[in-house]
Amino acid sequence: GSSVHSGMRAEACAVLVAALAVAVARAGTLEGDRRALCDMRLQWNPKVWTLLAFDPCNETTPLCPPPRDAQYRCSRDNARVVQINLSGARLVGAVPASIGNLDAVTDLSFSANNLSYLTDTIGQCTALEQLSLYINQFTKLPTTLFQLSRLRVLYLQNNFLSGRLSESIGNLTSLTSLYFFLRLSFVHPTLRSIGSNNFSGPLPASLGDLTSLQILSAPHNNFNGTVPETLSQLRHLRSLNLNFNHFSGELPSRLFTSNWTSLMALSVHANELSGTIPSSLFSLPNLNQLVLSNNNFTGTLPSALGKLTSLVTLVLASNRFEGTLPASVFTADTLLSLIYLNNNNLSGTIPATMCGLQHLQNLALERNHLSGTIPHCLCNTSFSDLQLHHNELVGTLPELRSIFSINVAENKLTGTIPVSVWTSSTYYINVSRNALSGTLPEEHAFCGALDASYNQLTGTIPASLCGLQVPSSIRLAGNKLRGTIPECIGNLSSVEIIDLSQNNLTGAVPCSLRNLKLLRTLDFSNNNLSGVVNVSALATLNLTSCNVSLNCLTCTVDAWCHCNVRRPACVAGGPDEEPTAGASFMSVTLTVLGVGLVVVALGVLGFALFRRYRRRRAPEALFTPLDELQPAGPV
Repeated sequence: GSSVHSGMRAEACAVLVAALAVAVARAGTLEGDRRALCDMRLQWNPKVWTLLAFDPCNETTPLCPPPRDAQYRCSRDNARVVQINLSGARLVGAVPASIGNLDAVTDLSFSANNLSYLTDTIGQCTALEQLSLYINQFTKLPTTLFQLSRLRVLYLQNNFLSGRLSESIGNLTSLTSLYFFLRLSFVHPTLRSIGSNNFSGPLPASLGDLTSLQILSAPHNNFNGTVPETLSQLRHLRSLNLNFNHFSGELPSRLFTSNWTSLMALSVHANELSGTIPSSLFSLPNLNQLVLSNNNFTGTLPSALGKLTSLVTLVLASNRFEGTLPASVFTADTLLSLIYLNNNNLSGTIPATMCGLQHLQNLALERNHLSGTIPHCLCNTSFSDLQLHHNELVGTLPELRSIFSINVAENKLTGTIPVSVWTSSTYYINVSRNALSGTLPEEHAFCGALDASYNQLTGTIPASLCGLQVPSSIRLAGNKLRGTIPECIGNLSSVEIIDLSQNNLTGAVPCSLRNLKLLRTLDFSNNNLSGVVNVSALATLNLTSCNVSLNCLTCTVDAWCHCNVRRPACVAGGPDEEPTAGASFMSVTLTVLGVGLVVVALGVLGFALFRRYRRRRAPEALFTPLDELQPAGPV
């Protein structure tokens, strides 16, 4: 019996060894590639295999060369599968373990599916150079992934990965690009990403071992702690993006060593970094993008910024910088095209040297304490976007041509609005809450949003306003505009907001408003509008905010847009009008008589109350008997 059992065990061992030998043989053969593709077909929805243009489980069909339109590629000698692309194939669940057979594949993509588990056998794909797993539901990474020493590109963004990023990532020494942001991958397909997940904890110091790394982008996670100094070892680094995390402390001055001569972009937007800008940063010869916004940096703006002669983008907004704008930074020999210094504590004037910035397109200095005038030489620049609102600027608005967006609201500007602002191709105009005067021009060009509210504008609303191309909002509240609202306002089919409140407008509410199907906010309140408003004609408007109160309107539905709240001075039939001479005399006469009657009535009432008070309060001895007040009789 024992000899029989021994023979059976020997036979079983032989079968197992043979099976293992076959598996090992398959792992490095075209047959092994077929087995992996067949397992994928059996595990996932067979319909997706129309992407492969054949059934991989049918061994009578050659695997290589691949059929036309197949989503995989073979080597030149048709010996092995070297590329598989199953992006967007509605795959769910786990990646089959037999994927380890694909040890000749260099490019493997499972992106944009609903996969949730990546098997450890991925570590057997030793030839892999690019692995795309973005937009799935992976929650963790197998440790074997970090054994892929040839891996150059790794897409992991937009999954559910969390916790600390393993220090083992330092083993991927062939990595050249490491991204954590999805949008960049879609804008430019050659950019690579590993993120937009929920990684936390500090960045692994082992990232400094990735000496081939050129791009490190880790935004939109929850990394914290300080920025590791080991990153200074990345001598080929061209771009560092750590936006939208929780990094704190100061930027280490050792980061900006001679190793970083290739660095072109540094961005740490929306973190919790503090301190001053390290002086070593100004020695980076090729830096063209510096973004330190939305942190807690302090101090003054260093004049040494002028040493960054390659700088194109300077974004230091939403910090606690103070002091003046250093004129030496903004000179004609710089390449600056975008300057965002808004939301700080900067003071002083806008240096005239900014007029020499030949490449300047975007200038944002809003929400500071800047004073003085806006340099009129800025009219020589070709701005795209000018943001100066919420400062303490005075004087007049300069002529500005070919500007896309201008916002100078909440200053102390005076004078008229330059004609060039109205007639250029400006899309967004906000000059509200100043002391600007003059009238609205008869000519308008393209304008998408206009806000000139709370100034001292006079005159009427010109019919030319109805000719604006695709406007989204018109705000003229709080001025001294008079006349009627043009009936052609109903031609502004794209407008969403109209605010003409707090003016001296008269006449009726235009019936053409019913044509404004996109209108959401309407405010005609506090004017002298009159007439009957046919609410049923305006019932099709999908308004979320509406106010026509404090006019002299009569509505078929009193509650419509607060229509029943009328001006106190309204008379039956319309708004206050200039009275004639006769009407004026009669009005004055009636007023005097009315006041006189009121005074007499109050006098009589007061005397009666006084006598009543004395009777109740005074001692009886002080009252004179009634008979003593009678006249004396004859002697």
